[in-house]
Amino acid sequence: MKKFTTFLLIAVVVLSVALAGCNAQTFCQHDFSQCDYLNLNCAKGCGAKTSRPASERNYDDKFVFTYNADKQTEVDTAYAALVGAIEAAEPYDATKHVYDADSEYYKANKDFEHNYFDKYTDLVDYITEQYQYAYVFYCQHDGANGTKANYEAISEARNNVVSDYYKLFRLIYNTQYREYFFCEEDGWSADDINVALNMSDTYGNQTYIDLNNEIDKFSTTYRDFTDKQLKSSAMENLYKQFVIKQNELASLHGYADYVEYSYINVYERDYSPSDVTAMRKLVKNNLVSVFNRVYDQTRMSPVGGLMGYGSLYRNYNALCANNIFTDDNTLDYVAKYFATLVDDTVGKQKIDYYSAANDLFRNGNYYTGNYEGAFSYYIPAQNATILYFGPSSYSSAFTFVHEFGHYYNNIYNGNISLSMDHDETQSQGDEMLFLAFLKDYLGSSQSKLYSLVSSNQLVNMLATVLMSSAVDEFEQTVYKMTESELQQADLQALFDRILSGYGLYGIFDNNYWRYVVVDSPCYYISYAMSALPAMGIYATAMKRGYQTARNCYFKLYTFSEQPSLAHTDEQGNKIVDATYAEILHFAGLYGAFDTELYRLLDEQL
Repeated sequence: MKKFTTFLLIAVVVLSVALAGCNAQTFCQHDFSQCDYLNLNCAKGCGAKTSRPASERNYDDKFVFTYNADKQTEVDTAYAALVGAIEAAEPYDATKHVYDADSEYYKANKDFEHNYFDKYTDLVDYITEQYQYAYVFYCQHDGANGTKANYEAISEARNNVVSDYYKLFRLIYNTQYREYFFCEEDGWSADDINVALNMSDTYGNQTYIDLNNEIDKFSTTYRDFTDKQLKSSAMENLYKQFVIKQNELASLHGYADYVEYSYINVYERDYSPSDVTAMRKLVKNNLVSVFNRVYDQTRMSPVGGLMGYGSLYRNYNALCANNIFTDDNTLDYVAKYFATLVDDTVGKQKIDYYSAANDLFRNGNYYTGNYEGAFSYYIPAQNATILYFGPSSYSSAFTFVHEFGHYYNNIYNGNISLSMDHDETQSQGDEMLFLAFLKDYLGSSQSKLYSLVSSNQLVNMLATVLMSSAVDEFEQTVYKMTESELQQADLQALFDRILSGYGLYGIFDNNYWRYVVVDSPCYYISYAMSALPAMGIYATAMKRGYQTARNCYFKLYTFSEQPSLAHTDEQGNKIVDATYAEILHFAGLYGAFDTELYRLLDEQL
């Protein structure tokens, strides 16, 4: 039997470094024998470059959207057969159906699982996989070429199949199969059983299906809004209805509002909304001044004034703006950085960013498109990860490095379930470690370039913390409103007041909330929670050196090999036992609730 699975998918932005010319080696016989998808330079070091090889696109025949009406009929038929088998079973009798591995009931359960349950869950996995492909292709084509219709169709199918899937556990529990299906041999604990039954009672009803379908339609309408519409009352009205439906969904699960529900059930946080309220006080009291100091540095060295500085301007763009898939200089920077992230001593597995990135470019399990965003998607059915990158800065060096932090965890730890905060620390920490690498790599001869890049990235990271905290404060306020209060509320005025509380009104885009609260409801605080220790990685590099910071970062992956922090169950799945804070401390890092972190950032930034 396949162990109980949840289907919460999250998914969810100068001096030239060009190699020296061949003036001293005019007659070099170029050697490109060591070239790969990341290194395009002559192995003899003369500076000559070859062209980037075309991706082999080895996954294009695997990542394919095949869902259609016939496939849905197959799903429906398998489900009907499964339900029929359950209905044909004997009602549970505690005396008659007590677990006995030598009984006929044991064999009957194995036949039931093999002939009905496993066949259906294979199709559930198929629908989930197709949903992931549909979303990627929808983003790639910005809804054109039929991708919007495909995404809407599979979204509805997924909502239905998830509900049907969860219904099964209560139905099975009430039959002769109870003690055999939910047995310890197959990895079921008492807690697992309770979770499955609770989800069965909640998700397995028509109200849940209808609510999710309504929420999905709101989300699709929102994504089709023009920028003008996003800044209009139409968006505010849509969001109010969206909040009402999200709260109704939370109520089905027994929660007061969607904030409380999502913190636990969607994002697996080990802290509460009230904990975040306390954390925001630390941010306001300690980080606003740091932001203002770094922000002033960017105003003293504005990037816009570099256009007349040739190579300085070009190389700044190579690091902070240009597309890694089209700009070889951008790729060169990332390749040099990834070459430092190769180590076979820090964990039981070798860490090798360089080879993993080279394989990514060769295999082509990445997509670029028109949708403004970037994300990673682990595809369990293929044991592979898709990376998506949107236009302009969504395909820049730092964005690529960010997403690669997610990507590499899937390589190192497989399908391990991590909190969103841990996920984002791996990604944002990768950005900050890249920035620390650049300080050493560029050196004193390119200090101007580094100063521009570092101030820009640090301002962005600090802004991420402040804006994410403001968005969370906004969402916590909105989701606690009654329906009447919500309908009468001036949401823009509310967000303006919150920004003012951080001393940031007029500095940040006060429309920012409009761009994130529907696509990523209650998610943004994870960026703050993770950006803070990520900046701690950078501050550690400044204080104790790049190698020390690098080893701290590696422990965000290798923690899973520590018996005190994680274990492997009978099915070979890695289970995290530690809190996010405990993992950070194992890595030698501070978290958002540690006052020491704020002192370190004030000292080093």
